[in-house]
Amino acid sequence: MADIAPLAYAANPITEPALIVVSESFDRLIERAHQSICEDKISVFDQAQINSFIAGRSGKHDRMLMVKLQKSTFRAYKSIWTRLLCFVYRTSQPSHNGPLLHRFTNAQLFHLDRVMRLAKELSSLQRLSGCPWSPTEGVEEVVCNLDRACLQLCIALLDHTLQGDHFESVVLSFLAVLGIDENPGGVFRGPLSYSPDLSKFIKMAQMLVVQRSVVAAEEREVEHPSDMLDEMRERFMVRGSRTAFDWACRLRSYAKKVVSNTTSLGYIAWSEDGSSVTYKDLGFSMDALRKFVAIQVNKAQQELEGLFLLHPDESRDDVVPLVHLHRLHDDHSCGKKGWNFLKDQRNADQLREGGDRWLLDRVLENDWLRDEMVDMSPESQLRWKKKAVQAYFEKVDQFLERLLLLIHMTGGQPPRGTELIGLQHSNTAQGQHRGIFIEEGLISTVTSYYKGYNITGSTKIIHRYLPKEVSELLVYYLWLILPFWQQLDILVYKRKDPPSTFLWPKENEAWDPSRLTRVISREARLYLDTALGILTYRHLAIAISRQHLSCGGFKRDYGVDKKLADEQATHGSWIAGTVYARGLQDAPGHVKARSSEYRAVSREWHSFLGFRVYFGARKHPLGEYSNSELYSKKRLKDRS
Repeated sequence: MADIAPLAYAANPITEPALIVVSESFDRLIERAHQSICEDKISVFDQAQINSFIAGRSGKHDRMLMVKLQKSTFRAYKSIWTRLLCFVYRTSQPSHNGPLLHRFTNAQLFHLDRVMRLAKELSSLQRLSGCPWSPTEGVEEVVCNLDRACLQLCIALLDHTLQGDHFESVVLSFLAVLGIDENPGGVFRGPLSYSPDLSKFIKMAQMLVVQRSVVAAEEREVEHPSDMLDEMRERFMVRGSRTAFDWACRLRSYAKKVVSNTTSLGYIAWSEDGSSVTYKDLGFSMDALRKFVAIQVNKAQQELEGLFLLHPDESRDDVVPLVHLHRLHDDHSCGKKGWNFLKDQRNADQLREGGDRWLLDRVLENDWLRDEMVDMSPESQLRWKKKAVQAYFEKVDQFLERLLLLIHMTGGQPPRGTELIGLQHSNTAQGQHRGIFIEEGLISTVTSYYKGYNITGSTKIIHRYLPKEVSELLVYYLWLILPFWQQLDILVYKRKDPPSTFLWPKENEAWDPSRLTRVISREARLYLDTALGILTYRHLAIAISRQHLSCGGFKRDYGVDKKLADEQATHGSWIAGTVYARGLQDAPGHVKARSSEYRAVSREWHSFLGFRVYFGARKHPLGEYSNSELYSKKRLKDRS
């Protein structure tokens, strides 16, 4: 097996320059396929159709093909198919005498020969020009022809009906080689590590078929992309089609069933007194973890004070307006564009008017701040010093990194990086509801757990509550710092696009989740003396909750227990929470019983980490109306 596994390796840039060119061609091909789907060059019906593996009809939930992948994930997905193309070429050579049983079809050999001929031609042209890309017309034509030939080869690899031994397929031969475990003492990979590679193969195959259909319509081979897509799908992209795709889908289903019913290897170990935990070759004590979190909170508070632009002789208490979190209100149900709790009229007494200009006015009204950040032109016009503004932006970025770490670690059981990074502080113009709320003195972050959406057809809304200290950091940032940052972006860098609603923005998108990985790794090395990562921390956080918390982590189904009172009313607890007796200010998709359970989990985690548990505002005396009740009465009157 040691001799067979290298056949599926990625191309060697020194000894296999032509295969490098083929791999680059496939990258361009998949990028165009991704663009075709994002631009709706195939209809929503076709996107649901290609995502169904059942012949003759689309899937149970009509879920469209999901191509919203992180850049690192997309690279990993593409690498499976580039390795497949390398495997196809290597095993097609006369010098290959391995024990593999696959046989090439005439169409596969024809398109493979054309791809390699064009790849070698392009490689020679690039070598002669002295650079990997030349804009000459001849090179562009070769690139176009190569990409077209690469697409046809990929379709030919999928379009192979198997009447005899299923390993006659070169694709199945490759997937078998991919299952070899190259670790010392290993034979074959287990289902936990192997099934993701099957998913990568399947996803890229779907995108290739979509792109072939789009190209056919653009070149007038068919009238609509659906004409060719339906024909190819029925022939080799569904269960029961006797193809490599059919086999990969069946094997993936079996692997996932095995994974869901077996346990993985364990790496968690506790000290006898439960005060220290290790995962593989790293670990820490509970006291060290609490100290680490305390250090991060302290540093975040110092960084926030720096963003307030305080003079060494100034005191924060004398300069920065005070806000009491337990007096802040929020209408979770409001779906207006750009709305968040800062705009709630009941908060006017706490969030004084002009908070969005507080820092800008502070700079313009203080001589020492004007000297530091502003120049006066000969025409008596203000000119912002770009170096000073850029330095301030870097401080904001540093604070947001620290805030990202704290929200990830202090809200309870950690969310997935992609879900956390995607948090939005305000409702969007596209109708997306924000993910940051305030409730009884604590900030609540709400994320949708969507990893299994393409399989189960459902998402789960998860609430995590931040400790009072971290909640305060976020409120001050949204209230005073963010508006100033956005104003500087317009005044200095002439930004014309609407400001991003992402809490961690990068242009019009969110940060890459790798930022979370980097900040956790960096801070853990400095202050926890261990090499911590997102996955490592997830294992450790779950282990800690099981060992030290009564909640023991989240339930498997994230559900709400059935209540006898609900059964008396002839409905389940889920229907009770989503349909019956909902509050005027309940956000869409939020269930009060569920959020209360999540709050209890988060509060227990706060207590474990050393935060003071905050119980929220007291109930008002009997006979008095709170601001919230008066607001609810007004909302009820408006609705009627």
